[in-house]
Amino acid sequence: MSGEDNMKKEDLKNIADIIKAVPVYQDAIQPAAKIIGQSLVTVAKAVDSALAPLKLLVWGYDKIEVFLNNKLAEKLKDIPEEKIVTPPAYLAGPAIEALRFSGNSEDLRELYANLLATSMNKDTSDKAHPGYVDIIKNLTPAEARLLKFFASETSIPLIDVNIKAESGHTSLITKYTLLNEYLNLEREFIIPVYITNLCRLGILEIPYGTYFVEDKQYEKIENCETINYTREEVKKLGKTIEIQRGILKLTNYGKDFIECVVRN
Repeated sequence: MSGEDNMKKEDLKNIADIIKAVPVYQDAIQPAAKIIGQSLVTVAKAVDSALAPLKLLVWGYDKIEVFLNNKLAEKLKDIPEEKIVTPPAYLAGPAIEALRFSGNSEDLRELYANLLATSMNKDTSDKAHPGYVDIIKNLTPAEARLLKFFASETSIPLIDVNIKAESGHTSLITKYTLLNEYLNLEREFIIPVYITNLCRLGILEIPYGTYFVEDKQYEKIENCETINYTREEVKKLGKTIEIQRGILKLTNYGKDFIECVVRN
């Protein structure tokens, strides 16, 4: 037998040994793999359970059609028939598509219906900008309710609360308003986030260095429960608070948006 044959036999023997060893290796990792597998199954079930309600929340086009037919008929009931026009596809298409994912929110679907109604009235159709769809898509239901408040109020008092110190000031509360009296949220601290988002979208603004001249505009907010509590807690530390007054107001763009999407 040649040396080449011996080499082949030796190679085959090594391969056979490796093949025999593989099941042993698999058996060694199987317990850990089973544990990981069971863990993934558990997590997958939890994820599936968490996502399951979304199946009911996503609207089908048949449900959207029923909603829009009823809602738009209600909103356009006083408009002469000859003035009711087909909305442009570049606006209606994105609005209807967005309703699939927000139709379960009464506050948001009302805004989409208002926008479509505006676009279907010959006298107001030019005011319905397709960019308004993206603005609604970037709103939470609470922010939509907040805009209803600004349909009747164009500006309100706003304050920042700082801790006064020799070395300067430390920010304690920012963008504080009494808007929660209207929204009635359990987590009041989230409202400054809403304000920031609405300012980002160009609906609201906080003009730098601008405030109401009359002190009475700030009496209620500066003496509300939250600010009085903060004042007392800071006092216990031997410090005082400093209040910086400001104004939260609608931008001109925000006024157009309110007129077109909120008031309808």
